[in-house]
Formats: sequence, C-alpha cells, structure tokens
Amino acid sequence: MKIQMEIESNEVENRPTRNAWQVVQTCFNVLNHIMACIVAIYMSVMCTNAGNKAVTWHVWLCTIGYQLLMTQAILVFYSENVWSKQCTRQSKKTIHWVLQAVGSSVAILGIFIEYIGRELIERETKKPKPHFSSTHSVIGLIAAIFTMIGMFNGISALWSIKLKKYARPVYFKLAHNLTGTTAFILGMIALFIGYDKGYMKKNSSDEIRLGLQILAIITVILSLIGAWRTAINHIRNVMN
Repeated sequence: MKIQMEIESNEVENRPTRNAWQVVQTCFNVLNHIMACIVAIYMSVMCTNAGNKAVTWHVWLCTIGYQLLMTQAILVFYSENVWSKQCTRQSKKTIHWVLQAVGSSVAILGIFIEYIGRELIERETKKPKPHFSSTHSVIGLIAAIFTMIGMFNGISALWSIKLKKYARPVYFKLAHNLTGTTAFILGMIALFIGYDKGYMKKNSSDEIRLGLQILAIITVILSLIGAWRTAINHIRNVMN
C-alpha cells in the first residue's frame, strides 16, 4: 500500500505543470471546437430544411469543408489542441493530411456544384447566370485555387525530408503553411460574405446570420494562433 502511494505521488510530481496562459489557450481551443460544431449542426439542419438544390449543396459543403474540417486539420498541430495533444508527431501528420484532403475536396466540390447548378438554371430559364461576378464568388474562386495549391505543396511538405536534395525541408513546410492559411482565410472570408447572401436571408434570421459572421471571425483568429507561430519559426529557420 505504501509503495503504491509513493508511486502515485511520484506520478503527480512528474506531471508537467501548466501555466495560466496554457490554461487560457486550452479554454479558447475548447470554445473553438464548440463553435465549429454549432455552425456545422445549424447549417446541416438549415440546408436539410431548404431542400435539395445545387445552392444548398454549395452552402453546406463549403461550410463543412472550410469551417469544420479545415479548422480541425489546422488545429491538429496546435500544442493546446485538446483532442490531438497526446498524439505522436507522425499521427498528427496523418490526421492532418486526411482532414485537409477531405476538407479541401468537399469545399471544391461545393464550388463545382454551384457552377454546374448555375449552368443548368441558365439553360432552363434562358436567362444569363454569370459566374464569379460577385465579391463572394471571386474570393471563393481564389480560395479554391489556393486550396488546390495547398493540397499539392502539402504533399511536398509531407515528403520534405526525401526532397531535401532539391531544397531545405523548411522551404516546403513554409510554403505549405502560407498557402494553406491563405486558402483558409480566403475561404472563411467567402463564408463570412456568403452568410449575408440571399440564400441565407431566405432561410435564416438576421440575428443568426450576424452570429454566424461573428463566429467565422473568431474561428479564424483562434484556429491560426498555432499556424502563425509555426510560420514565424519557419521564417526564422529560413533566414538562419
């Protein structure tokens, strides 16, 4: 009994102490996950009630792709991320590229469906439905381009050690970090604008749309803390 108590006492003593800032980061991280889930659940219910239309799939897929899956992909490497902090580095890499690949594919599919949907409406109504004619659609298109670039250089970042004869691994990692965060920010800006578009006005209240926009801003800030910190470290390594 005495030996067991001594072992438990040693385990408590050996646990790493957490400072106040780490606790605050963990609280905000939990809040971020809760917000992402709230948005995903609300948009899923709203889109289900709105009916099976191209624009509905566009709204739902892009929201799930950027605000849920890509958010989780970015947070995997965050030191205070509650569900991945105990994972090994290799496990984090695997989880990251799976979430990033699925999230990117889902978001791009959502954009593609909207494009095809507008084409079909134009053929049926004989009325022109111009593509990428609004701020929302232009930013969404640029976000999709950066998302595809991020997927491509994500592969080079994953194999950066094997590609070191061509360039230092930090270059591949920095490129992926910058293009990935740019894609995420642009995607979230497109969502922010989209939350005030006609489809959302028709299917949700003013208060909810404002709440979704506020959550989008907070999600970007809280999700990119770790990514920006990593980017700064990569830049320092490049300069050394």
